[in-house]
Amino acid sequence: MTAEHLRQYIMAVPFKPFHLRTIDGRRVPVWHRDFILITPTQNHVIVFQANDAFEMFDLSLLPSVEVGPPTPEPKLTSSDTAA
Repeated sequence: MTAEHLRQYIMAVPFKPFHLRTIDGRRVPVWHRDFILITPTQNHVIVFQANDAFEMFDLSLLPSVEVGPPTPEPKLTSSDTAA
């Protein structure tokens, strides 16, 4: 996948949640355009989750994007926000 291809999903109006498919078959949810970042070199992408967890992926190792029905964004619990 290229950064330009992924950017089409990120900038879609209206935004629709989607999943990045990894080469090992995992589906990584992207709940909102604010939860994904393409690095300046356009070779990697960082995906954040509601609890501030994140993963970095090499774009060349992400074969596809799956747009699905809107899925409710996970809600933070008090234990997620405790420091």
